[in-house]
Amino acid sequence: MRGLAAGLLAVALLPFAAHADEMARAWLQRMGESVSTRTYEGEFLVESARGREQLRILHRARDGRVLERLVATSGSRREVIRDGDEVVAYLPDQRVAVIERRSGPTALLGNLPRFGPDVEQHYELSLGERTPSVLGGQARLLSVRPRDGYRFGFRIWIDERTAMPMRTEMVDSTGRVFESMAFTRLEMPGEIPDAEFEPAVDPRDFRWIKQGQTPGRAQPGWRAVRMPPGFRLSLATAQVMPGAAQPVTHLVYTDGVASISVFIQEPPRDKPARTSSGTIGAASAFSTVVSGWQVTAVGEVPPETLRLVAAGMQQDGRQARSAP
Repeated sequence: MRGLAAGLLAVALLPFAAHADEMARAWLQRMGESVSTRTYEGEFLVESARGREQLRILHRARDGRVLERLVATSGSRREVIRDGDEVVAYLPDQRVAVIERRSGPTALLGNLPRFGPDVEQHYELSLGERTPSVLGGQARLLSVRPRDGYRFGFRIWIDERTAMPMRTEMVDSTGRVFESMAFTRLEMPGEIPDAEFEPAVDPRDFRWIKQGQTPGRAQPGWRAVRMPPGFRLSLATAQVMPGAAQPVTHLVYTDGVASISVFIQEPPRDKPARTSSGTIGAASAFSTVVSGWQVTAVGEVPPETLRLVAAGMQQDGRQARSAP
């Protein structure tokens, strides 16, 4: 009898669970739209194992065109300016400016991940308690929990009035916080003038680097024979890295939230390829040897995920041999 009652109760609660899922999904969608379509200016603090950094962000969306400017107000004083899909990073301490193309609704707001339409295939969404917001009023906690051990989760506090993410935390399966981003000030002006999106540094004597990008496979051809569920190739480039005589193949795999970069290069004769690993906060790196090539996987995912990806790379037409 008790089993029957429990079963009936579970069935009765199904509509409430479905409604809760729909509410969490709606908040996530509202947040994404606010971050990409609103005009705002503010300051936020990013904290991780690498230290603390205070940044200022300006974002303007007008007539389908997005302008963004991110300024580090401490440390290196770097600046990143986005105009549509073109992003320019100014690094004054190195006297370098890097130009690249990025797609997507936002690229500059702290460690806020991009949530694709199929996010619930590999993450579970749920709403939590309401807390005071920096903007006044209340913020709603949204939890994004991975359905397996190949990725990290997130806790996001969303302002109920503006749907802006006031605080974001990247967490592991135990709830330990690796990285956090929190607004200390946020304003929603009606307009931000063009002059505010000009760099404060004078880049005339900078060395300019333009990073190319081609969809599909870079040369030489590599493919992943082992990959965590949901991760797909999103970018393939050939880049010239500092100290490297030959271009380095750069592959990016993403599940719509987390991203993994794989760098593949033929090691110089005086520096044989080797296996190594390292972790700083949520960011990890694992490097191994595949068919005589140095393969390095980097990303904010569990270290075991990077081991699987790096060791699972294979050069087309050759049998991969992974170092132990």
